[in-house]
Amino acid sequence: MEVRLLGPVQVWAGGRLIEAGPPQQRLVLAAVALDAGRSVPVSTLVDRVWGGAPPARARAALNVQVTRVRQVLREAAAAGGGPGTRLVHQTGGYTLTLAADQVDLGRFRGMVAAGRRADCPDGERAGLLRRAVALWHGPALAGLEGAWVERVRVAWDQERLDAVVDWAEAEVRLGNARRVVGPVRALLAEYPLVEPLAAVLIRALVGAGRTAEALDCYATTRAVLATTLGAEPGPGLQRLHGAVLRGDLDPLQD
Repeated sequence: MEVRLLGPVQVWAGGRLIEAGPPQQRLVLAAVALDAGRSVPVSTLVDRVWGGAPPARARAALNVQVTRVRQVLREAAAAGGGPGTRLVHQTGGYTLTLAADQVDLGRFRGMVAAGRRADCPDGERAGLLRRAVALWHGPALAGLEGAWVERVRVAWDQERLDAVVDWAEAEVRLGNARRVVGPVRALLAEYPLVEPLAAVLIRALVGAGRTAEALDCYATTRAVLATTLGAEPGPGLQRLHGAVLRGDLDPLQD
């Protein structure tokens, strides 16, 4: 059984998608899956689901959603997800009895941490980070709304962007620049103000022999920063641009 949070909230079991229900039900599932294997206090769940405007009988409303999530878990077990996954009520909270690596966020973080070890060779690092990045299937908690959703989405998006940059840098050092150009360019289109994405795309384009496109990427990023923030690119991106202009950028070096 697997719970996915890095995209639409989904439950997979026995190789098939289990219907996880309407948005509020999926939000409760996400709220407990984030801390899989650990007790989440009822007060924390109420805050994650309703924020500062809980219903008059918030605990009763939460109990209704918990009952429905338990039904999803039973369906997952029947589909081959194993009988051990439950949403258990303990003193003051609920625990989803799921291992961290059965939640895509947990697997993502585990692979990213392994790939960032100082003693991890670039080949292994690139593979780990490539698999971690591939776990994303759109914006985190897609289709859900609320203050908690917005907070964690921003934080997780930053984790994703950092992982993509680390992956792309490792691939470029390995001489695989062409492999990263498309994915990084697509992500930069979504996050045009993220200078590290622009920087690694420029390195990849130079590594792929597409220097003119690298210069265009810098010009586009500079224009977006000026229009949106009224600012110039940071010193690092400016130095990178200068190296491209001089023709002395070695994309295989940090």
